[in-house]
Amino acid sequence: MKTKKSIKVLLAGLALLAVMVFLWINVFPNKQQIRAEQIIFSYMISKKMYILPGTEQYKHFMEAIIWKEHPELNRVSDFIKNEEEVDDVIRYALKYSGYDEIYGGRVFPEVKEALPIPTLEPTSTQ
Repeated sequence: MKTKKSIKVLLAGLALLAVMVFLWINVFPNKQQIRAEQIIFSYMISKKMYILPGTEQYKHFMEAIIWKEHPELNRVSDFIKNEEEVDDVIRYALKYSGYDEIYGGRVFPEVKEALPIPTLEPTSTQ
């Protein structure tokens, strides 16, 4: 009887530990997320963009970061010191744009500019 009670207590403790780890990983921001948010807010303030987190407008702004419509947030610039911070900003934007849920956190590959379409010159048939 005592063994069953011990097992129940052990399982309850493991379940509680699993919930705490889940919350720690998924809910509480880490150092990189906090820094990315600071970078984005600094950028918004400098551009006089007053967008509240959690709004549809904020979501669209995060999408614009992903699609490189704000180049200062996609490369080393006055706001971003190194490539690691670029990655952090992109990950943050993926999370708060909703794309993270859709694409599973995969960062989009570099899109190269398309080559021009060749034109055919009319040939003379003389």
